[in-house]
Amino acid sequence: GCGNVCVHARRANETPKDPPRWSELNEVRQMLGSPSWLIANGGVKRPEDVRRMREATGIQSVMIGRAALENPSIFGCDSGREMEDREVVMRRYMERVVDCGYGVALGDIKYTLFQMICAMPKSKKQPLNERAQQQAKCKTVKEICDLWGITRNADDETPQPSAPKKRKEDDAP
Repeated sequence: GCGNVCVHARRANETPKDPPRWSELNEVRQMLGSPSWLIANGGVKRPEDVRRMREATGIQSVMIGRAALENPSIFGCDSGREMEDREVVMRRYMERVVDCGYGVALGDIKYTLFQMICAMPKSKKQPLNERAQQQAKCKTVKEICDLWGITRNADDETPQPSAPKKRKEDDAP
Protein backbone atom coordinates (compact mmCIF):
# COMPACT_ATOMS: atom_id res chain seq x y z
CA GLY A 1 0.00 0.00 0.00
CA CYS A 2 0.98 3.61 0.13
CA GLY A 3 1.34 5.88 3.12
CA ASN A 4 0.46 9.22 1.49
CA VAL A 5 -1.30 10.50 -1.61
CA CYS A 6 -0.51 13.87 -3.14
CA VAL A 7 -3.32 15.46 -5.16
CA HIS A 8 -2.49 18.30 -7.55
CA ALA A 9 -4.78 21.31 -7.87
CA ARG A 10 -4.56 21.35 -11.67
CA ARG A 11 -5.73 18.88 -14.25
CA ALA A 12 -3.32 17.08 -16.57
CA ASN A 13 -4.04 19.41 -19.50
CA GLU A 14 -3.47 22.58 -17.43
CA THR A 15 -0.25 24.51 -16.95
CA PRO A 16 1.18 26.49 -14.02
CA LYS A 17 -0.32 29.60 -15.63
CA ASP A 18 -3.82 28.20 -15.03
CA PRO A 19 -5.29 28.99 -11.61
CA PRO A 20 -5.16 26.10 -9.13
CA ARG A 21 -8.46 24.35 -8.39
CA TRP A 22 -8.27 24.35 -4.61
CA SER A 23 -12.03 23.96 -4.30
CA GLU A 24 -11.79 20.64 -6.14
CA LEU A 25 -9.12 19.48 -3.68
CA ASN A 26 -11.61 20.21 -0.92
CA GLU A 27 -14.16 18.00 -2.71
CA VAL A 28 -11.60 15.18 -2.97
CA ARG A 29 -10.82 15.51 0.76
CA GLN A 30 -14.53 15.36 1.63
CA MET A 31 -15.10 12.31 -0.59
CA LEU A 32 -12.23 10.49 1.11
CA GLY A 33 -13.39 11.40 4.62
CA SER A 34 -10.61 13.91 5.48
CA PRO A 35 -7.71 11.42 5.69
CA SER A 36 -4.48 12.54 7.38
CA TRP A 37 -2.45 10.98 4.55
CA LEU A 38 -3.73 13.39 1.86
CA ILE A 39 -1.28 16.02 0.61
CA ALA A 40 -2.29 19.09 -1.46
CA ASN A 41 -0.09 20.46 -4.24
CA GLY A 42 -0.34 23.28 -6.77
CA GLY A 43 -0.43 27.05 -6.63
CA VAL A 44 1.79 27.62 -3.59
CA LYS A 45 4.26 30.39 -4.43
CA ARG A 46 4.69 32.18 -1.08
CA PRO A 47 4.61 31.09 2.55
CA GLU A 48 1.19 32.72 3.04
CA ASP A 49 -0.21 30.53 0.23
CA VAL A 50 0.22 27.49 2.51
CA ARG A 51 -2.27 28.98 4.97
CA ARG A 52 -4.65 29.97 2.18
CA MET A 53 -4.50 26.48 0.63
CA ARG A 54 -5.14 24.79 3.97
CA GLU A 55 -8.16 27.02 4.57
CA ALA A 56 -9.55 26.46 1.06
CA THR A 57 -9.01 22.69 0.95
CA GLY A 58 -9.13 21.53 4.56
CA ILE A 59 -5.97 19.52 3.79
CA GLN A 60 -3.23 20.11 6.36
CA SER A 61 -0.22 18.74 4.43
CA VAL A 62 1.07 20.84 1.54
CA MET A 63 3.77 20.05 -1.00
CA ILE A 64 5.48 22.66 -3.18
CA GLY A 65 7.45 22.14 -6.37
CA ARG A 66 8.25 24.92 -8.83
CA ALA A 67 8.11 27.64 -6.19
CA ALA A 68 10.97 25.96 -4.32
CA LEU A 69 13.03 25.83 -7.52
CA GLU A 70 12.30 29.46 -8.28
CA ASN A 71 13.01 30.55 -4.70
CA PRO A 72 14.92 27.87 -2.78
CA SER A 73 14.71 29.93 0.40
CA ILE A 74 10.93 30.35 0.13
CA PHE A 75 10.37 29.41 3.76
CA GLY A 76 13.53 31.06 5.05
CA CYS A 77 12.42 34.56 4.08
CA ASP A 78 9.79 36.91 5.29
CA SER A 79 7.28 37.20 2.46
CA GLY A 80 8.14 40.88 1.91
CA ARG A 81 11.89 40.39 1.96
CA GLU A 82 14.06 39.55 -1.05
CA MET A 83 15.46 36.05 -0.92
CA GLU A 84 19.15 35.63 -0.24
CA ASP A 85 21.52 36.00 -3.16
CA ARG A 86 20.44 33.45 -5.75
CA GLU A 87 23.98 32.79 -6.90
CA VAL A 88 24.96 31.85 -3.33
CA VAL A 89 21.99 29.46 -3.17
CA MET A 90 22.92 27.94 -6.54
CA ARG A 91 26.52 27.45 -5.48
CA ARG A 92 25.33 25.84 -2.21
CA TYR A 93 23.08 23.53 -4.24
CA MET A 94 26.06 22.38 -6.34
CA GLU A 95 28.12 21.85 -3.17
CA ARG A 96 25.36 19.55 -1.87
CA VAL A 97 25.39 17.63 -5.16
CA VAL A 98 29.14 17.07 -4.70
CA ASP A 99 28.71 16.20 -0.99
CA CYS A 100 26.15 13.55 -1.97
CA GLY A 101 28.66 11.87 -4.27
CA TYR A 102 27.07 13.21 -7.45
CA GLY A 103 23.96 11.12 -6.82
CA VAL A 104 21.85 13.53 -8.89
CA ALA A 105 21.32 13.05 -12.62
CA LEU A 106 22.98 15.62 -14.90
CA GLY A 107 19.67 16.63 -16.51
CA ASP A 108 18.09 17.25 -13.10
CA ILE A 109 20.99 19.47 -12.05
CA LYS A 110 20.78 21.51 -15.25
CA TYR A 111 17.00 21.84 -14.91
CA THR A 112 17.20 22.97 -11.27
CA LEU A 113 19.88 25.58 -11.91
CA PHE A 114 18.07 26.81 -15.04
CA GLN A 115 14.80 27.22 -13.11
CA MET A 116 16.59 29.23 -10.43
CA ILE A 117 18.08 31.54 -13.06
CA CYS A 118 14.83 31.94 -15.02
CA ALA A 119 12.89 33.03 -11.95
CA MET A 120 15.30 35.84 -11.16
CA PRO A 121 14.39 39.47 -11.82
CA LYS A 122 15.79 40.56 -15.20
CA SER A 123 18.37 42.91 -13.66
CA LYS A 124 19.86 40.12 -11.56
CA LYS A 125 19.56 37.44 -14.24
CA GLN A 126 21.67 39.25 -16.84
CA PRO A 127 25.08 38.40 -15.31
CA LEU A 128 24.12 34.69 -15.14
CA ASN A 129 22.80 34.34 -18.70
CA GLU A 130 26.23 33.52 -20.16
CA ARG A 131 26.86 30.93 -17.45
CA ALA A 132 23.44 29.37 -18.15
CA GLN A 133 24.34 29.03 -21.83
CA GLN A 134 27.69 27.43 -20.94
CA GLN A 135 25.96 25.15 -18.46
CA ALA A 136 23.61 23.85 -21.16
CA LYS A 137 26.67 22.54 -23.04
CA CYS A 138 28.15 20.70 -20.04
CA LYS A 139 28.33 16.93 -20.47
CA THR A 140 29.28 15.99 -16.90
CA VAL A 141 28.49 17.15 -13.39
CA LYS A 142 32.18 17.96 -12.96
CA GLU A 143 31.99 20.42 -15.86
CA ILE A 144 29.09 22.17 -14.13
CA CYS A 145 31.08 22.19 -10.86
CA ASP A 146 34.03 23.76 -12.68
CA LEU A 147 31.74 26.38 -14.19
CA TRP A 148 30.41 27.31 -10.74
CA GLY A 149 33.87 27.16 -9.12
CA ILE A 150 33.02 24.16 -6.94
CA THR A 151 36.27 22.29 -6.28
CA ARG A 152 35.84 20.34 -3.05
CA ASN A 153 35.66 16.58 -3.59
CA ALA A 154 35.54 17.10 -7.35
CA ASP A 155 36.75 13.88 -9.00
CA ASP A 156 38.07 13.62 -12.55
CA GLU A 157 35.29 11.23 -13.45
CA THR A 158 31.70 12.02 -12.58
CA PRO A 159 29.84 9.03 -11.23
CA GLN A 160 26.29 8.86 -12.58
CA PRO A 161 23.39 7.08 -10.88
CA SER A 162 23.86 3.37 -11.45
CA ALA A 163 21.68 1.39 -13.81
CA PRO A 164 19.31 -1.19 -12.33
CA LYS A 165 20.97 -4.53 -11.66
CA LYS A 166 20.20 -7.35 -14.07
CA ARG A 167 18.24 -10.24 -12.67
CA LYS A 168 19.39 -13.81 -13.40
CA GLU A 169 16.14 -14.55 -15.27
CA ASP A 170 16.98 -11.69 -17.67
CA ASP A 171 19.91 -13.78 -18.92
CA ALA A 172 17.76 -16.84 -19.64
CA PRO A 173 17.52 -17.82 -23.35
